[in-house]
Amino acid sequence: MLDSLVDWANSLDKKLLLPLSLFSFPTQRFNILEIIAFTDDDCIPTPGWLSAGMAAFTGSVLGVSGRLIVPLEGVPTDYERNAAQLADSEFVTANCFYRRSCLEVIGGFDENFTSAWREDSDLIFALMRRFVDDGSGNQPREPGKIVEDTLSCPFVHAPDAIVIHPLRPAQWGISLRQQRKSMFNALLYKKHPRLYRQKIQATPPLHWGYSAGTSVLPLSLPACGCF
Repeated sequence: MLDSLVDWANSLDKKLLLPLSLFSFPTQRFNILEIIAFTDDDCIPTPGWLSAGMAAFTGSVLGVSGRLIVPLEGVPTDYERNAAQLADSEFVTANCFYRRSCLEVIGGFDENFTSAWREDSDLIFALMRRFVDDGSGNQPREPGKIVEDTLSCPFVHAPDAIVIHPLRPAQWGISLRQQRKSMFNALLYKKHPRLYRQKIQATPPLHWGYSAGTSVLPLSLPACGCF
């Protein structure tokens, strides 16, 4: 498959270099000179995924969120129903694309997110705070070389960039074990309280002001509401 990707990318103006790992997360990062595409190693990109994602980079678009399909079979468990909410999420690393330039501006992923949980939410929130004007005048833009003044939202959706995300088999009690990930919900809220309230949960637990928190939130992230 990689050879086919290389042949395809070499036919474009932007050359595909090589696949790289994203920290310790099970994600394959296809590093193109200007565009970086993300998907997980347990996902199945459909034919045309890369082409559809790349085609969405018109004008000064900085990031593209593809469509994620999470198939469910039979009667789903609570864990499976919760995980299936990924299909309604945006800018998750299972299916998204970013310009290298904007990732370099914010320094990439925050390695304080030591588990594969909310690191992609933190990334899009940091990018939105840097590049999207919320009307308050408090969100500075980068110079025009990266974002044009006339661009209202540099993050868009590409519905034809489709990735299938099968659910991994899980043992009984998996939902209880995943509660430890809630510390990253608290970290995300600490870093981006306004966007967290807007995009994830309007009223986070009050005790987050004193501890990491133990509340479990849905997996889905409506990360950018400016499509």
